[in-house]
Amino acid sequence: MSGYQRPRRELWLTLFLVALLVSGSFGLALRPAYASTTEVIGGEEVAGTLRVTVFDDGRMNVERYSGTAWVRQVFGNRAKDSALHIAGSRYTMGGYYAGTRVTGLVNVRTDNVITSTMRAGSDVEIVQITSYTAGRAFYNLEWQITNLSENPLTDLRFFHGMDTYLDGGDNGAGWWDGASNSIGVSKVTSGIEQRMALRGLTPPHAYESRRYSTVNGSVNAGALQNEIDPRETTDNGYAMEWRLASLAPGATWVVRAQEIFLAGELLEAPVITAPTEGVTTSGRPQISGTAEPETTVIVRDANAETICEAITDADGNWSCTPETNLPAGEQAISAIADREGGVPSQPSDTRNFTVQLGPVPDLPTLESPAADSTVGLRPTFSGTAEAGSEVAVTDADGNEICSTTADEEGNWSCTPDEDLAEGPNSVLVTATNENGPSEALPRDFTAQAAPDAPTIESPASGSSVGPRPPFSGTAEPGSTVAVTDEEGNEVCTATTDAEGAWSCTPASDLPAGSTTFNATASNQWGESPAASVEVTVEHTPDAPTITSPASGSTVGPRAPFSGSAKPGSTVAVTDAEGEEVCSATTDAEGAWSCTPASDLPEGTASFSATASNAGGESPAASVEITVEHAPDAPTITSPASGSTVEPRPTFSGTAKPGSTVVVTDAEGEEVCTATTDAEGTWSCTSERDLPARTTTFSATASNAGGESPAASVEVTVEHADEPTVTSPAPGSRVDSRPLFSGTAEPGNTVVVVNEAGDEICRATTDDEGNWSCRPDRDLPMGTARYLITITDARGESTTKTVEVTVEMMHFRIILPIVIR
Repeated sequence: MSGYQRPRRELWLTLFLVALLVSGSFGLALRPAYASTTEVIGGEEVAGTLRVTVFDDGRMNVERYSGTAWVRQVFGNRAKDSALHIAGSRYTMGGYYAGTRVTGLVNVRTDNVITSTMRAGSDVEIVQITSYTAGRAFYNLEWQITNLSENPLTDLRFFHGMDTYLDGGDNGAGWWDGASNSIGVSKVTSGIEQRMALRGLTPPHAYESRRYSTVNGSVNAGALQNEIDPRETTDNGYAMEWRLASLAPGATWVVRAQEIFLAGELLEAPVITAPTEGVTTSGRPQISGTAEPETTVIVRDANAETICEAITDADGNWSCTPETNLPAGEQAISAIADREGGVPSQPSDTRNFTVQLGPVPDLPTLESPAADSTVGLRPTFSGTAEAGSEVAVTDADGNEICSTTADEEGNWSCTPDEDLAEGPNSVLVTATNENGPSEALPRDFTAQAAPDAPTIESPASGSSVGPRPPFSGTAEPGSTVAVTDEEGNEVCTATTDAEGAWSCTPASDLPAGSTTFNATASNQWGESPAASVEVTVEHTPDAPTITSPASGSTVGPRAPFSGSAKPGSTVAVTDAEGEEVCSATTDAEGAWSCTPASDLPEGTASFSATASNAGGESPAASVEITVEHAPDAPTITSPASGSTVEPRPTFSGTAKPGSTVVVTDAEGEEVCTATTDAEGTWSCTSERDLPARTTTFSATASNAGGESPAASVEVTVEHADEPTVTSPAPGSRVDSRPLFSGTAEPGNTVVVVNEAGDEICRATTDDEGNWSCRPDRDLPMGTARYLITITDARGESTTKTVEVTVEMMHFRIILPIVIR
C-alpha cells in the first residue's frame, strides 16, 4: 500500500493549495475550528503506552511507544474521524468523512481527560470526552449528543473510525469479535501479531473493516455493511456505527467506545466455576474458575467493587477468597481478566448465589390472601415471620411486589404500590435476617380488577337540578355504586342490575348551589376510580310578587305583568282557568316582566303567577284586575255638522260609559274633555275662544284598554262684532248730562259708571245693536273717566273707557204755558 502514499499526500497538498487560492488568504484557510489550543494526554515513554492528541481543529491522532520511539497508529492526522448523520444531513468532526464541518467551541484538558465541545448546525451539541489511564494500551471515548431544538430529531446515525497504520504500514487484516463488540485490523510483524481494535462499549448497530476508501464510502452513504476483509495485504480501515431512532428536545444520546492497540489477541472473558449458581455459601466463599494463563483475574460485586484477585496458573486456573465477609443475602458477581500493558477483557457471565452468615429465619406464614382465593389487584399480604426480619413478597420472576419488617410479635403485612397482573398470580414470601433469607413460601391466587369507573348519564354535567335529583348511569353488573358529595358524604347508593344500569335518589334535600358529585363502583375486589358530574342544586322558589298591575286596577287587554321572584327562575302568569297568559325568566336581581301575546277577555278577573326552577314550582301569587278593551268611536250629537257656532261652543254626544272623551281641533290641539256618565253621555265646552273659521273638530274616547277611532264634525265658528262707544268722543267737552251711545250685540246690557263705580246710566241694545243712555243727574264739573261695560247673553263682559271734561251745566228750559 506504500505506493499509494505519495499520490494521497499530493492530493491533500493540491486540495490545501486550492483552499488557499479560493480563500485568498493564508490566515483564513488555516483558521482553527476551536478557540483553544491542541491538547495531549498520555505520552509516558514506556513500551505499549499511548499518546492521544486532539487538535484544535477537531482532528485526532494516536501514537504508541514502541520502546524506542513514538509510532503513529493512524495513517495521517486527517485519517481518523467521527460523523453524525441526522435524517440525511451529514456532519464531520475531523474532516476525514464527508459532511459539514462541526463548529468547535472549546477544547480543554483536565488531567488525563480532554473535553471537546462542538456544535453541529444550530440544533445539536456534541461533547467528545477522550480519557486515558497512564500505562495502558487503550483509551476511552464518549460522545454526548444533545438536541438543542424544540422538535425531536429523527434517524440519528453516529460513526467513528480511521485509516489504520500498523508498524510503518497501513495494510492489515480486518476482523470482528462479536463477543466483545470489537472491530479491528491485525498484522504480523517479526512474528508478533499487532492488533488495533475499536470496542463498542455501547453496543453498535453495524461495523466494517476493509479497504479504507470502501469503509469511508459506507460512512458517507450513512450505513456500514458488516463486511470484513481478512487479507493482510489490504489497505485497511475500520469504522463502527450506532443508531438512534429519535432524540427528544433537550435529551442527550450517549455513545461510548474504547480503542485498543496491542500485540497479540484480545483477552477472553474469564469463566467462574465456583460457587455453583444458586447455592448458599458462607460469608467468605472460595471463588474459582478459568482464564487465559498468566493473567490477573479480578472478581467484582454487582457494584463493580473488587471482592478478590488472583493470577492464573499455566493452565489458566485461578482461585481467590474474599478477605472479609460478603453481605448476607443474594450476591451477583463477575470477573474480568487483565495483563500488564494490555487491555482488560469483557466481564464474565454473572454468577448468582446466596450468602448466609448464621441461622436464617424459619419459613414465614402467609395468612392472606388464602390459597386459590380471588383478591383485588392490590391485595394486602399478611402473616407471621421471625420478629425483626425483613419480609419480602416477590413474583415468580423474583420481582418484589412489596416488603416490610415483622413487628415484635412477628406479625407483618404489606400492600403493593402497583396493580398485580389480572388473573392467576404466583408469589413467594421470604423472611431475611442478618444471616440471609429463609426458604420461600409459595402462594397461588387470582387477582381480579375492581370495576371500571361508572358512567353518570343523569344529571348532565352543567345542568341545574332539584334538591333531590335522581342519579343514574351504568357500571359493572352486580357492583355497588355510591354517589358522594365534595366532602365525601354519601348522597345515595344503588346496586347495578344484570345490564349494569343503576339509579338512586337522595333521601334528603341536597344543599343549594353549584357542586361536584362523585360516583364509584365497588365489588369484593375493590373500588373503581370516581366519575364526576358538576351540577347546580336549586331549591323550590318562594311565591313571586306581582307589583304591576295593582290589584283592583283597570288595565288594557295586553297589560304587562311584572314583579320579583328568585333570580334565574321562570315566572308563568295564568288566568282563572289556568291558561298561560305570559311567562318570563327573572334576571340576576330577581326582576321579571311579561306581556300577553293576545288580548285578554274583557271584564274583572283574577290572574296568578308562579315561579319555577329545577327545584320545583312555587306557590301562586294572585291579582284581581278589570280588563278593558278600547272603546268604539264616540258620537257627536252637538253641534251638528255644518252648523255655525259661537267662539266657545259646547260639544256633546255619547261614548262608552266611563271613558274619557277628548275633543281636538284640526291641529290636534285639545278643545275640551269630558267623562261619560253611566248612560254614556258626555258634554264639554271650550274654555277659550276658537278661531273664526270653518273647521273640523274630532272626538276620541279612551279608557284603560286604549283609545277609540275618532268621530268628526265640521262647523263654522263666528265671532260677534266688537262693542263700540260712539259718544261722547274721548277728550271732548260735554255738558253735565252728556249722551252716552254706541253699538253692541242685540240684547246686550250696557252700564256706564264713574271711576268710583257709581252707575251713571244703563241701556239695552236694540235689534240693530244700538244703545244710548243719559245721566238723570248732573255730572261733576271737570275732567273725569267713565267706564262703559257691555255684557252679552253668555255673561261675558267687555269694558270701554272714555275720558271727557264737563264744562257747563245742563239746563232745562221751562216755558210758561199761557192759557187763554
